[in-house]
Amino acid sequence: MIFDRIKILDEDFIVRDNMYVVTEGTQITYVGSEKPEFKDQEIISGKGKFLMPAFYNTHCHLPMTLMRGYGEGVPLQRWLHEKIYPFEAKFTPEAKYWGAKLGAIELMKSGCVSLTDMYFHLVAYGKGIHEAGLKANLCNGVVSFDDNASYYTDRSYFDILELLDWTESLDDDRIKGDASAHSEYANKSERPIVEVAEFAAERGLIIHVHVSETKSEQMECKSRRGGLTPVQYFEKCGFFRSQVLAAHCVWLEDEDFVFVAPEANVLIVDDNAVNLTVAAGILKPLQMQIDTAFSGKEAIDKIGLKKYDLIFMDIMMPELDGVETTRLIRRFHPNYNEVPIIALTANVVAGTKDMFIREGMNDFVAKPIEIKSIVSKLHKWLPQEKQIRVGSLADNTDDSVHTDIAIEGLDTQYAVKLLGSESLYWSVLKDYYKVIDQKAELIRNLFDEQDWGNYTIEVHALKSASRQIGALELS
Repeated sequence: MIFDRIKILDEDFIVRDNMYVVTEGTQITYVGSEKPEFKDQEIISGKGKFLMPAFYNTHCHLPMTLMRGYGEGVPLQRWLHEKIYPFEAKFTPEAKYWGAKLGAIELMKSGCVSLTDMYFHLVAYGKGIHEAGLKANLCNGVVSFDDNASYYTDRSYFDILELLDWTESLDDDRIKGDASAHSEYANKSERPIVEVAEFAAERGLIIHVHVSETKSEQMECKSRRGGLTPVQYFEKCGFFRSQVLAAHCVWLEDEDFVFVAPEANVLIVDDNAVNLTVAAGILKPLQMQIDTAFSGKEAIDKIGLKKYDLIFMDIMMPELDGVETTRLIRRFHPNYNEVPIIALTANVVAGTKDMFIREGMNDFVAKPIEIKSIVSKLHKWLPQEKQIRVGSLADNTDDSVHTDIAIEGLDTQYAVKLLGSESLYWSVLKDYYKVIDQKAELIRNLFDEQDWGNYTIEVHALKSASRQIGALELS
Protein backbone atom coordinates (compact mmCIF):
# COMPACT_ATOMS: atom_id res chain seq x y z
CA MET A 1 0.00 0.00 0.00
CA ILE A 2 1.29 3.47 -0.91
CA PHE A 3 0.11 6.76 0.56
CA ASP A 4 0.68 9.25 -2.23
CA ARG A 5 1.75 12.84 -1.38
CA ILE A 6 0.36 12.84 2.14
CA LYS A 7 1.00 15.23 5.01
CA ILE A 8 2.73 13.46 7.94
CA LEU A 9 3.93 14.12 11.48
CA ASP A 10 7.43 12.61 11.66
CA GLU A 11 9.35 11.16 14.61
CA ASP A 12 10.62 14.63 15.55
CA PHE A 13 7.06 16.00 15.63
CA ILE A 14 7.69 18.02 12.48
CA VAL A 15 4.87 18.29 9.95
CA ARG A 16 6.00 17.41 6.41
CA ASP A 17 3.96 17.88 3.24
CA ASN A 18 3.81 15.78 0.07
CA MET A 19 5.42 12.67 1.54
CA TYR A 20 5.25 9.05 0.39
CA VAL A 21 4.60 6.21 2.86
CA VAL A 22 4.77 2.54 1.84
CA THR A 23 3.45 -0.37 3.91
CA GLU A 24 3.99 -4.07 3.30
CA GLY A 25 1.99 -6.45 5.46
CA THR A 26 2.24 -5.18 9.03
CA GLN A 27 5.36 -3.06 8.44
CA ILE A 28 5.99 0.50 7.25
CA THR A 29 8.83 -0.01 4.78
CA TYR A 30 9.38 3.48 3.38
CA VAL A 31 8.81 7.11 4.41
CA GLY A 32 10.30 9.82 2.20
CA SER A 33 9.84 12.71 -0.15
CA GLU A 34 11.06 10.75 -3.19
CA LYS A 35 8.39 8.95 -5.15
CA PRO A 36 8.86 5.17 -4.82
CA GLU A 37 8.35 2.64 -7.59
CA PHE A 38 4.64 1.90 -8.09
CA LYS A 39 4.24 -1.81 -8.78
CA ASP A 40 0.91 -3.57 -8.32
CA GLN A 41 0.31 -1.79 -5.05
CA GLU A 42 -2.82 -0.12 -3.80
CA ILE A 43 -2.41 3.65 -3.99
CA ILE A 44 -4.22 5.92 -1.54
CA SER A 45 -4.30 9.61 -2.36
CA GLY A 46 -2.95 11.77 0.46
CA LYS A 47 -4.99 14.79 -0.57
CA GLY A 48 -6.74 16.26 2.46
CA LYS A 49 -5.31 13.56 4.75
CA PHE A 50 -2.87 13.61 7.67
CA LEU A 51 -0.78 10.62 8.76
CA MET A 52 0.73 10.50 12.27
CA PRO A 53 1.89 7.95 14.87
CA ALA A 54 -1.04 6.20 16.53
CA PHE A 55 -2.23 6.40 20.12
CA TYR A 56 -2.00 3.50 22.58
CA ASN A 57 -4.39 3.00 25.50
CA THR A 58 -2.23 1.51 28.26
CA HIS A 59 -5.00 0.75 30.75
CA CYS A 60 -8.56 -0.03 29.81
CA HIS A 61 -11.60 -2.16 30.68
CA LEU A 62 -13.09 -1.96 27.22
CA PRO A 63 -16.38 -3.93 27.61
CA MET A 64 -17.30 -1.53 30.43
CA THR A 65 -18.28 0.80 27.60
CA LEU A 66 -21.66 -0.95 28.05
CA MET A 67 -21.83 0.42 31.63
CA ARG A 68 -21.00 4.02 30.82
CA GLY A 69 -22.71 6.34 33.33
CA TYR A 70 -23.66 3.51 35.70
CA GLY A 71 -23.06 4.53 39.33
CA GLU A 72 -21.72 8.01 38.63
CA GLY A 73 -20.73 10.14 41.62
CA VAL A 74 -20.07 7.19 43.94
CA PRO A 75 -16.63 6.80 45.66
CA LEU A 76 -14.39 4.14 44.12
CA GLN A 77 -14.84 1.34 46.69
CA ARG A 78 -18.64 1.73 46.83
CA TRP A 79 -18.77 2.00 43.03
CA LEU A 80 -16.87 -1.28 42.72
CA HIS A 81 -18.64 -3.29 45.42
CA GLU A 82 -22.18 -1.92 45.11
CA LYS A 83 -22.41 -1.30 41.37
CA ILE A 84 -19.71 -2.78 39.18
CA TYR A 85 -18.95 -6.19 40.73
CA PRO A 86 -22.67 -7.20 40.92
CA PHE A 87 -23.27 -5.98 37.34
CA GLU A 88 -20.19 -7.76 35.98
CA ALA A 89 -21.29 -11.01 37.63
CA LYS A 90 -24.15 -11.06 35.10
CA PHE A 91 -21.90 -10.40 32.09
CA THR A 92 -21.86 -13.24 29.54
CA PRO A 93 -19.02 -13.98 27.08
CA GLU A 94 -21.27 -12.68 24.29
CA ALA A 95 -21.68 -9.37 26.14
CA LYS A 96 -17.88 -9.08 26.36
CA TYR A 97 -17.57 -9.73 22.62
CA TRP A 98 -20.00 -6.96 21.67
CA GLY A 99 -18.70 -4.63 24.34
CA ALA A 100 -15.21 -5.08 22.92
CA LYS A 101 -16.41 -4.26 19.40
CA LEU A 102 -18.25 -1.15 20.56
CA GLY A 103 -15.19 0.03 22.49
CA ALA A 104 -12.93 -0.77 19.53
CA ILE A 105 -14.97 1.54 17.28
CA GLU A 106 -14.51 4.39 19.75
CA LEU A 107 -10.78 3.72 20.08
CA MET A 108 -10.18 3.61 16.33
CA LYS A 109 -12.27 6.76 15.79
CA SER A 110 -9.87 8.65 18.08
CA GLY A 111 -6.72 7.25 16.44
CA CYS A 112 -5.93 4.46 18.93
CA VAL A 113 -4.60 1.22 17.43
CA SER A 114 -3.68 -0.81 20.49
CA LEU A 115 -4.67 -1.27 24.12
CA THR A 116 -3.67 -3.03 27.30
CA ASP A 117 -6.75 -4.34 29.03
CA MET A 118 -7.77 -6.09 32.23
CA TYR A 119 -11.09 -7.97 32.16
CA PHE A 120 -12.50 -11.50 31.95
CA HIS A 121 -13.94 -13.99 29.43
CA LEU A 122 -10.73 -13.20 27.58
CA VAL A 123 -11.19 -15.38 24.49
CA ALA A 124 -14.62 -13.92 23.64
CA TYR A 125 -13.28 -10.47 24.36
CA GLY A 126 -10.11 -11.14 22.35
CA LYS A 127 -12.14 -12.30 19.35
CA GLY A 128 -14.04 -9.00 19.31
CA ILE A 129 -10.82 -6.98 19.40
CA HIS A 130 -9.07 -9.16 16.83
CA GLU A 131 -11.98 -8.96 14.38
CA ALA A 132 -12.00 -5.18 14.81
CA GLY A 133 -8.37 -5.09 13.65
CA LEU A 134 -6.78 -3.72 16.83
CA LYS A 135 -3.76 -4.96 18.76
CA ALA A 136 -4.10 -5.77 22.46
CA ASN A 137 -2.45 -7.17 25.56
CA LEU A 138 -5.21 -8.84 27.60
CA CYS A 139 -5.33 -10.15 31.15
CA ASN A 140 -7.74 -11.15 33.90
CA GLY A 141 -6.78 -9.76 37.30
CA VAL A 142 -7.20 -12.14 40.22
CA VAL A 143 -9.65 -10.92 42.88
CA SER A 144 -9.81 -12.91 46.13
CA PHE A 145 -11.23 -12.19 49.59
CA ASP A 146 -10.61 -15.65 51.01
CA ASP A 147 -7.68 -16.28 53.37
CA ASN A 148 -6.98 -19.60 51.61
CA ALA A 149 -7.35 -18.36 48.03
CA SER A 150 -4.90 -19.49 45.35
CA TYR A 151 -4.29 -17.96 41.93
CA TYR A 152 -3.93 -21.46 40.49
CA THR A 153 -7.53 -22.36 41.34
CA ASP A 154 -9.01 -18.97 40.41
CA ARG A 155 -11.00 -18.33 37.23
CA SER A 156 -8.51 -15.63 36.23
CA TYR A 157 -5.74 -18.25 35.94
CA PHE A 158 -7.78 -20.56 33.71
CA ASP A 159 -8.98 -17.56 31.70
CA ILE A 160 -5.43 -16.49 30.79
CA LEU A 161 -4.44 -20.09 29.99
CA GLU A 162 -7.37 -20.32 27.54
CA LEU A 163 -6.38 -17.01 25.96
CA LEU A 164 -2.74 -18.08 25.56
CA ASP A 165 -3.88 -21.32 23.90
CA TRP A 166 -6.25 -19.42 21.59
CA THR A 167 -3.62 -16.89 20.48
CA GLU A 168 -1.48 -19.82 19.30
CA SER A 169 -4.15 -20.54 16.68
CA LEU A 170 -4.07 -17.02 15.20
CA ASP A 171 -2.19 -16.19 12.02
CA ASP A 172 -0.75 -13.01 13.55
CA ASP A 173 0.51 -11.81 16.91
CA ARG A 174 -1.84 -8.89 17.45
CA ILE A 175 -3.34 -10.38 20.65
CA LYS A 176 -1.06 -11.20 23.58
CA GLY A 177 -1.78 -12.45 27.10
CA ASP A 178 -0.48 -10.90 30.33
CA ALA A 179 -0.53 -12.04 33.97
CA SER A 180 -2.50 -9.91 36.41
CA ALA A 181 -3.66 -9.23 39.94
CA HIS A 182 -6.43 -6.67 40.11
CA SER A 183 -4.88 -4.74 43.01
CA GLU A 184 -3.61 -4.99 46.56
CA TYR A 185 -7.00 -4.14 48.05
CA ALA A 186 -8.86 -6.75 45.98
CA ASN A 187 -6.75 -9.61 47.35
CA LYS A 188 -6.97 -10.30 51.07
CA SER A 189 -4.22 -12.91 51.14
CA GLU A 190 -0.66 -12.48 49.92
CA ARG A 191 -0.61 -15.94 48.36
CA PRO A 192 -2.41 -15.15 45.05
CA ILE A 193 -0.17 -12.12 44.53
CA VAL A 194 2.98 -14.20 45.00
CA GLU A 195 1.61 -16.87 42.66
CA VAL A 196 0.87 -14.31 39.93
CA ALA A 197 4.49 -13.16 40.25
CA GLU A 198 5.69 -16.78 39.92
CA PHE A 199 3.47 -17.46 36.91
CA ALA A 200 4.60 -14.31 35.10
CA ALA A 201 8.27 -15.04 35.73
CA GLU A 202 7.92 -18.65 34.52
CA ARG A 203 6.03 -17.68 31.34
CA GLY A 204 7.91 -14.44 30.59
CA LEU A 205 4.70 -12.41 30.80
CA ILE A 206 4.06 -8.76 31.65
CA ILE A 207 2.10 -8.15 34.89
CA HIS A 208 -0.77 -5.65 34.75
CA VAL A 209 -2.02 -4.26 38.10
CA HIS A 210 -3.86 -1.29 39.63
CA VAL A 211 -1.59 0.73 41.92
CA SER A 212 -2.25 3.71 44.23
CA GLU A 213 -5.33 4.96 42.43
CA THR A 214 -6.76 6.76 45.47
CA LYS A 215 -5.41 8.18 48.70
CA SER A 216 -7.54 5.79 50.76
CA GLU A 217 -6.09 2.81 48.85
CA GLN A 218 -2.57 4.00 49.67
CA MET A 219 -3.29 4.60 53.36
CA GLU A 220 -5.30 1.43 53.90
CA CYS A 221 -2.60 -0.68 52.23
CA LYS A 222 -0.01 0.71 54.66
CA SER A 223 -2.34 -0.09 57.54
CA ARG A 224 -2.95 -3.67 56.32
CA ARG A 225 0.55 -4.51 55.15
CA GLY A 226 2.77 -3.37 58.01
CA GLY A 227 3.51 0.10 56.65
CA LEU A 228 4.18 -0.98 53.06
CA THR A 229 2.78 1.05 50.18
CA PRO A 230 1.21 -0.88 47.28
CA VAL A 231 4.46 -0.58 45.28
CA GLN A 232 6.51 -1.88 48.20
CA TYR A 233 4.01 -4.67 48.85
CA PHE A 234 4.11 -5.84 45.23
CA GLU A 235 7.89 -5.68 45.36
CA LYS A 236 7.85 -7.89 48.45
CA CYS A 237 5.63 -10.37 46.60
CA GLY A 238 8.08 -10.61 43.68
CA PHE A 239 6.22 -8.65 40.98
CA PHE A 240 9.23 -6.72 39.76
CA ARG A 241 11.11 -9.77 38.59
CA SER A 242 8.93 -9.27 35.50
CA GLN A 243 7.93 -6.24 33.49
CA VAL A 244 5.05 -4.50 35.24
CA LEU A 245 2.41 -2.18 33.83
CA ALA A 246 1.17 -0.29 36.91
CA ALA A 247 -2.07 1.57 36.23
CA HIS A 248 -2.91 4.94 37.81
CA CYS A 249 -0.04 5.49 40.33
CA VAL A 250 -1.71 8.75 41.42
CA TRP A 251 -0.75 8.58 45.10
CA LEU A 252 2.81 7.23 44.94
CA GLU A 253 5.12 8.39 47.72
CA ASP A 254 8.77 9.41 47.56
CA GLU A 255 9.75 6.02 49.02
CA ASP A 256 8.20 4.32 45.98
CA PHE A 257 10.92 5.72 43.72
CA VAL A 258 14.62 5.07 43.28
CA PHE A 259 16.98 7.66 42.00
CA VAL A 260 20.47 8.34 40.74
CA ALA A 261 22.60 11.18 42.03
CA PRO A 262 25.63 11.56 39.73
CA GLU A 263 26.51 15.00 41.13
CA ALA A 264 26.28 14.00 44.81
CA ASN A 265 29.50 13.57 46.83
CA VAL A 266 29.33 11.02 49.64
CA LEU A 267 32.01 10.09 52.20
CA ILE A 268 31.92 6.69 53.94
CA VAL A 269 33.98 6.45 57.14
CA ASP A 270 34.68 3.00 58.63
CA ASP A 271 37.82 1.24 59.85
CA ASN A 272 36.48 -2.09 58.55
CA ALA A 273 37.28 -2.86 54.90
CA VAL A 274 34.28 -5.22 54.65
CA ASN A 275 31.85 -2.48 55.67
CA LEU A 276 33.41 -0.04 53.20
CA THR A 277 33.05 -2.57 50.39
CA VAL A 278 29.43 -3.20 51.37
CA ALA A 279 28.43 0.45 51.53
CA ALA A 280 30.31 1.49 48.39
CA GLY A 281 28.98 -1.53 46.48
CA ILE A 282 25.36 -0.91 47.46
CA LEU A 283 25.63 2.76 46.47
CA LYS A 284 27.39 2.15 43.15
CA PRO A 285 24.14 1.81 41.10
CA LEU A 286 23.10 5.27 42.34
CA GLN A 287 26.04 6.75 40.39
CA MET A 288 27.22 8.98 43.25
CA GLN A 289 30.79 10.18 43.70
CA ILE A 290 31.96 8.05 46.63
CA ASP A 291 35.09 8.50 48.77
CA THR A 292 36.11 6.33 51.73
CA ALA A 293 38.09 6.95 54.91
CA PHE A 294 39.51 4.29 57.27
CA SER A 295 39.54 6.50 60.38
CA GLY A 296 38.08 9.59 61.94
CA LYS A 297 41.36 11.45 61.42
CA GLU A 298 41.38 10.60 57.68
CA ALA A 299 37.75 11.74 57.43
CA ILE A 300 38.60 15.14 58.94
CA ASP A 301 41.50 15.49 56.52
CA LYS A 302 39.22 14.72 53.57
CA ILE A 303 36.46 17.16 54.47
CA GLY A 304 39.10 19.90 54.58
CA LEU A 305 39.85 19.25 50.93
CA LYS A 306 36.36 18.61 49.53
CA LYS A 307 32.74 19.47 50.29
CA TYR A 308 30.55 16.39 50.72
CA ASP A 309 26.76 16.29 50.50
CA LEU A 310 26.45 13.47 53.05
CA ILE A 311 28.69 11.46 55.38
CA PHE A 312 28.17 7.90 56.62
CA MET A 313 30.06 7.59 59.92
CA ASP A 314 30.94 4.34 61.73
CA ILE A 315 30.53 4.73 65.47
CA MET A 316 33.09 2.29 66.88
CA MET A 317 36.55 3.13 65.53
CA PRO A 318 39.95 3.18 67.31
CA GLU A 319 41.58 6.50 68.23
CA LEU A 320 38.78 8.84 67.10
CA ASP A 321 35.39 7.14 67.22
CA GLY A 322 32.42 8.29 65.15
CA VAL A 323 30.90 10.46 67.87
CA GLU A 324 34.18 12.28 68.56
CA THR A 325 34.80 12.75 64.83
CA THR A 326 31.33 14.22 64.37
CA ARG A 327 31.87 16.64 67.26
CA LEU A 328 35.11 17.89 65.70
CA ILE A 329 33.44 18.31 62.29
CA ARG A 330 30.54 20.28 63.73
CA ARG A 331 32.82 22.46 65.91
CA PHE A 332 35.71 23.30 63.57
CA HIS A 333 34.11 23.05 60.12
CA PRO A 334 31.14 25.46 60.05
CA ASN A 335 30.61 24.80 56.33
CA TYR A 336 29.51 21.31 57.46
CA ASN A 337 26.87 22.46 59.92
CA GLU A 338 24.06 21.53 57.53
CA VAL A 339 25.66 18.44 55.98
CA PRO A 340 23.86 15.24 57.12
CA ILE A 341 26.01 12.77 59.05
CA ILE A 342 24.46 9.29 59.26
CA ALA A 343 25.75 6.88 61.90
CA LEU A 344 26.63 3.28 60.99
CA THR A 345 26.08 1.10 64.07
CA ALA A 346 25.30 -2.45 65.16
CA ASN A 347 24.23 -1.25 68.62
CA VAL A 348 20.60 -0.40 67.98
CA VAL A 349 18.57 -0.06 71.18
CA ALA A 350 15.70 2.14 72.31
CA GLY A 351 16.73 5.79 72.09
CA THR A 352 19.60 5.17 69.65
CA LYS A 353 18.48 7.80 67.16
CA ASP A 354 17.92 10.43 69.87
CA MET A 355 21.39 9.78 71.26
CA PHE A 356 23.05 10.28 67.87
CA ILE A 357 21.06 13.46 67.22
CA ARG A 358 22.28 14.87 70.55
CA GLU A 359 25.85 14.21 69.38
CA GLY A 360 25.36 16.15 66.15
CA MET A 361 24.35 13.34 63.81
CA ASN A 362 21.14 13.28 61.81
CA ASP A 363 20.14 9.62 61.60
CA PHE A 364 21.54 6.08 61.64
CA VAL A 365 21.77 2.92 59.54
CA ALA A 366 21.83 -0.39 61.39
CA LYS A 367 24.48 -3.01 60.69
CA PRO A 368 24.57 -5.39 58.97
CA ILE A 369 23.90 -2.87 56.22
CA GLU A 370 20.80 -3.62 54.15
CA ILE A 371 20.28 -2.14 50.71
CA LYS A 372 16.76 -0.88 51.41
CA SER A 373 17.78 0.88 54.59
CA ILE A 374 20.75 2.76 53.20
CA VAL A 375 18.91 3.78 50.00
CA SER A 376 16.01 5.05 52.10
CA LYS A 377 18.32 7.21 54.24
CA LEU A 378 20.02 8.63 51.15
CA HIS A 379 16.68 9.51 49.64
CA LYS A 380 15.69 11.27 52.85
CA TRP A 381 18.89 13.23 53.48
CA LEU A 382 20.56 13.92 50.13
CA PRO A 383 19.67 17.34 48.67
CA GLN A 384 16.57 16.85 46.53
CA GLU A 385 18.05 18.84 43.68
CA LYS A 386 20.78 16.20 43.31
CA GLN A 387 18.35 13.28 43.09
CA ILE A 388 17.06 12.21 39.68
CA ARG A 389 14.11 9.81 39.74
CA VAL A 390 14.58 6.83 37.47
CA GLY A 391 11.95 4.24 38.45
CA SER A 392 10.30 2.34 41.26
CA LEU A 393 12.01 1.35 44.45
CA ALA A 394 11.83 -2.26 43.35
CA ASP A 395 14.19 -1.64 40.40
CA ASN A 396 17.08 -1.50 42.85
CA THR A 397 15.80 -3.41 45.85
CA ASP A 398 14.38 -6.88 45.41
CA ASP A 399 13.09 -8.88 48.37
CA SER A 400 12.70 -11.87 46.08
CA VAL A 401 16.41 -12.04 45.15
CA HIS A 402 17.59 -15.65 45.23
CA THR A 403 21.03 -17.22 45.13
CA ASP A 404 22.32 -20.69 44.32
CA ILE A 405 25.59 -19.99 46.18
CA ALA A 406 26.02 -22.64 48.88
CA ILE A 407 28.87 -22.38 51.45
CA GLU A 408 28.93 -24.52 54.58
CA GLY A 409 28.41 -22.43 57.71
CA LEU A 410 27.14 -19.37 55.82
CA ASP A 411 23.54 -18.33 55.28
CA THR A 412 24.19 -17.06 51.77
CA GLN A 413 20.49 -16.44 51.03
CA TYR A 414 20.29 -14.08 54.01
CA ALA A 415 23.49 -12.26 53.02
CA VAL A 416 22.65 -11.86 49.32
CA LYS A 417 19.20 -10.57 50.23
CA LEU A 418 20.82 -7.90 52.43
CA LEU A 419 23.21 -6.82 49.68
CA GLY A 420 20.88 -7.14 46.71
CA SER A 421 23.28 -8.96 44.38
CA GLU A 422 25.54 -12.01 44.17
CA SER A 423 28.43 -10.04 42.64
CA LEU A 424 28.56 -7.68 45.63
CA TYR A 425 28.37 -10.67 47.97
CA TRP A 426 31.45 -12.23 46.35
CA SER A 427 33.36 -8.93 46.69
CA VAL A 428 32.47 -8.67 50.39
CA LEU A 429 33.37 -12.31 50.99
CA LYS A 430 36.79 -11.82 49.36
CA ASP A 431 37.52 -8.79 51.55
CA TYR A 432 36.48 -10.75 54.63
CA TYR A 433 38.78 -13.64 53.67
CA LYS A 434 41.72 -11.27 53.15
CA VAL A 435 41.53 -9.75 56.62
CA ILE A 436 40.05 -12.46 58.86
CA ASP A 437 43.35 -14.06 59.93
CA GLN A 438 44.86 -10.67 60.71
CA LYS A 439 41.74 -9.61 62.63
CA ALA A 440 41.68 -12.85 64.62
CA GLU A 441 45.33 -12.40 65.61
CA LEU A 442 44.70 -8.79 66.61
CA ILE A 443 41.73 -9.79 68.78
CA ARG A 444 43.82 -12.49 70.53
CA ASN A 445 46.60 -9.99 71.24
CA LEU A 446 44.21 -7.38 72.61
CA PHE A 447 42.67 -10.04 74.85
CA ASP A 448 46.07 -11.10 76.16
CA GLU A 449 46.99 -7.44 76.80
CA GLN A 450 43.59 -6.84 78.46
CA ASP A 451 43.10 -3.80 76.24
CA TRP A 452 39.36 -4.03 76.65
CA GLY A 453 38.53 -0.78 74.84
CA ASN A 454 40.14 -1.75 71.54
CA TYR A 455 39.18 -5.40 72.09
CA THR A 456 35.53 -4.36 72.21
CA ILE A 457 35.90 -2.29 69.05
CA GLU A 458 37.51 -5.13 67.09
CA VAL A 459 35.06 -7.80 68.28
CA HIS A 460 32.20 -5.46 67.47
CA ALA A 461 33.58 -4.97 63.94
CA LEU A 462 34.04 -8.73 63.47
CA LYS A 463 30.47 -9.33 64.62
CA SER A 464 28.91 -6.99 62.04
CA ALA A 465 31.25 -8.12 59.22
CA SER A 466 30.47 -11.78 59.94
CA ARG A 467 26.75 -11.18 59.87
CA GLN A 468 27.17 -9.32 56.57
CA ILE A 469 28.59 -12.47 54.88
CA GLY A 470 25.98 -14.77 56.47
CA ALA A 471 28.17 -16.19 59.27
CA LEU A 472 25.22 -15.91 61.67
CA GLU A 473 26.46 -18.36 64.31
CA LEU A 474 29.82 -16.60 64.61
CA SER A 475 28.10 -13.21 64.66
